[in-house]
Amino acid sequence: PARIELLTTVKPILEFLQTAVLQDQHMALSALAKITENEECQFKAVKLNVFDQLFNLALSEFHTYQHRSLAVKTISQLASNTTCLPYLLRFKCDKLTPPSKGPTAKIFAKMCRIRDLDMLPYVVKTVAHFMSTEDVCLDMCDYGLFVQLMWMLGAECESGVVKLAALDALLVMAEYSVLQRLIVERKFLPLILPFSSSPHETLRQTSAQLIAKLSRNSQNRARIIYNGGHEALLFHAKFSPDPLTR
Repeated sequence: PARIELLTTVKPILEFLQTAVLQDQHMALSALAKITENEECQFKAVKLNVFDQLFNLALSEFHTYQHRSLAVKTISQLASNTTCLPYLLRFKCDKLTPPSKGPTAKIFAKMCRIRDLDMLPYVVKTVAHFMSTEDVCLDMCDYGLFVQLMWMLGAECESGVVKLAALDALLVMAEYSVLQRLIVERKFLPLILPFSSSPHETLRQTSAQLIAKLSRNSQNRARIIYNGGHEALLFHAKFSPDPLTR
């Protein structure tokens, strides 16, 4: 019964969100974020075009930080559900206000320019879910994702959570041979390798997994050895407590 009651609230909340004033919209967003923790509610919400409203709120110049943050977190939550992902992939920029041209990749590339260190991890996690094919990854690169990931991994960004999200995004991209080569060609190795000796275990392990994936491409190996990546791999092969990293 509780599940059925939750499902019946999805449509009224979305309708209210469209017409409510700012303060009430924030309440509606909070309710939407809560009920979409339920997978069935997530699927119902995306079928009712929830992404149209959430993207417009996330990119709005007229809404508060709290509104935009809740919208971004809810998008991230929905993107983690594989049954919702096709709806995200089909979203187009002409659904934005004002309408624009281009695929969802263009929107995410724009959202990755956000410099809010609390909101940015949710954006990058969504991007990682979104990059489900080689073509989508290449689209994201065309719209400037690499530039944003380099900023996240660089010295200007001080958030370890953002850096981990950026490494995870690169890990997804490194599933594809073409992207393995592009990542190295775009000089990511000097940014990735220092994390292999980070005091934070998750950063160490993720960077080691990423270097290992990049080394699958034979064209990358000489560059990885030149930059000392083989030493990081040897160390993790011997000492990492994580069997996946070893």
